[in-house]
Amino acid sequence: MADTTEEKSFVFGVLSKRHQRQLSSVQHKTTIQYATRPDLPKLAYRKLKGKSPGVVFLPGFASVMGGQKAEALEELCKSLGHSYLTFDYSGCGSSEGEMGNYNIGAWKKDVLYVLDELVEGPQVSGLTA
Repeated sequence: MADTTEEKSFVFGVLSKRHQRQLSSVQHKTTIQYATRPDLPKLAYRKLKGKSPGVVFLPGFASVMGGQKAEALEELCKSLGHSYLTFDYSGCGSSEGEMGNYNIGAWKKDVLYVLDELVEGPQVSGLTA
């Protein structure tokens, strides 16, 4: 995906200049981890520990946790000290499986698993199109 000003402003538009400088200077991403589920593909996710409320980012269709919005949001949470979690749906990105073998029902199960098993405390969910 091209690095456009419009995409950057999606997240950066609401930040102060100080926070924008802090985010652009940080280059460390969290490590990819894998959740093993009985009879289901492993889900790849990134998790940042921090204070509540945490943020859960749900990538849009054919989008992955390594996208610009997800990474910018992770850096924002890191700079503010909030917990953050994002993941790749079954068959997408770094998760196991082939995308064509899954549908919206399977991805709903992925979201419910993430919310039930991988996060703690109050969360703010972010959807992307």
